[in-house]
Amino acid sequence: MKLTASNVRTATAPEGKSDHIEWDSALPGFGLRLRGANKSYVIQYRFGKQQRRESLGDVRRVTLDAARDIARKRFAQIELGVDPDEEKAEAREEAATAALTLSAVADRYLDA
Repeated sequence: MKLTASNVRTATAPEGKSDHIEWDSALPGFGLRLRGANKSYVIQYRFGKQQRRESLGDVRRVTLDAARDIARKRFAQIELGVDPDEEKAEAREEAATAALTLSAVADRYLDA
């Protein structure tokens, strides 16, 4: 089914399923994940031999058009050979090294 704003609002998981994904027919690999009362946009892709799934955000915070744009950008990165998960890990690592630690403060104090 093609995801539309009204489809997203009214979508519910099939009877007896607590976790279900409705895939968008207009953009393969992009879908709406239904988990109980929660709804979020997801993408699923393959990088190398690994199948991956990534959440793009809750439907209450991210619009359908914004989620589609993000999905297209992620798919473009993947086509170019850039691993989005690796970029996130590098960004987390850089943030951790740039964090203010006791050692960094002590070095600044001793230098002053």
